[in-house]
Amino acid sequence: MSVITNATVPPIIVKPCIADREATIIACIVSVLTAIIFIGNITVIVVILRTQAKQHSGYIFTLSLAMADIFVGFMCLVHIGLYFADVISTTWCLWEVVLFVSSCSASVSSILCIAFDRYLAIMKPILYNTRIREHTGYAKTAVAIVWILSIAYGSLPLFGWRTFSFVPCKHCWFATILPRSFVITLFATQFIIPLCILVFFYGSMLHVSMRQANQIADLAGSFSAPSRWEPRKRAVITLSLIMGCFFVTWGPFFVTLFTHMITENPNFRVVLHSYFFILAISNSCLNPLVYAYWNREFRRIFSQWFIQEGRKIRHSLTSRRRTITFISGDYGSPSKTTSTQ
Repeated sequence: MSVITNATVPPIIVKPCIADREATIIACIVSVLTAIIFIGNITVIVVILRTQAKQHSGYIFTLSLAMADIFVGFMCLVHIGLYFADVISTTWCLWEVVLFVSSCSASVSSILCIAFDRYLAIMKPILYNTRIREHTGYAKTAVAIVWILSIAYGSLPLFGWRTFSFVPCKHCWFATILPRSFVITLFATQFIIPLCILVFFYGSMLHVSMRQANQIADLAGSFSAPSRWEPRKRAVITLSLIMGCFFVTWGPFFVTLFTHMITENPNFRVVLHSYFFILAISNSCLNPLVYAYWNREFRRIFSQWFIQEGRKIRHSLTSRRRTITFISGDYGSPSKTTSTQ
């Protein structure tokens, strides 16, 4: 004979994936990085849209990169807000991961477009200067394709490519919502393949730059080592800066996430979101420096724009001061009045 009891089911206690103190420290660091992301990338967007830079195909890709990095910064704010607001929902976590993957995919794809544009400028200079540089149609089309594919790629978990054994957790992160197959695909398509493409493009450009530097030195009759090294020095530094920025910031994040999904070791959680997530976010801070301000032409355009804006501000302040003076009737020095008793 069985006995039926009306025992109540204990409520599910949601525990944080990381300690609150550590989460607060991470939130402060990410908030500072997000502010830098907004300032740097918004400045790049304003300069490109308000100068002749928007007429060059290369800066169209830089504009796309800046927009993608701004979305990355926005998702960081959403992530922090949901954590401290104690929003624990599978739906919110799913959308957060989807939007973050889409924005990061657009950022990485824009970096590849910039590399391809520079590759054409070095390898096919005549074709690039006559048919590509001043004709932004192909760049705008490529940017549209990049964003469509990035949003479609990031939306795949919405259409079923996700894990359905979601464990409620106060800290939303990739391993709780994405299956192993998607993480492996993410690791390959957003890190390994882009890294190989960047090595090929910039390695080829470095090889051509060195060969041209040697030819110029031979024609000039200069056989000294410093004269041959100086023209190639900037190319080597640029290559090291671009490859180092991409590898150092995204590498630990993807490698650790991939290792965790393969080994299913829970100890990787704290490491992933405490340190390597911050490194991944810092890529969006460095991109304006690497792909915009490091460029001599962009610095020249930025300087001209800054000087022009400064003149406009001074002119506006002067005009406003004259208007106030006219309305108040104070045209000269204040007159001295004498009082009579």
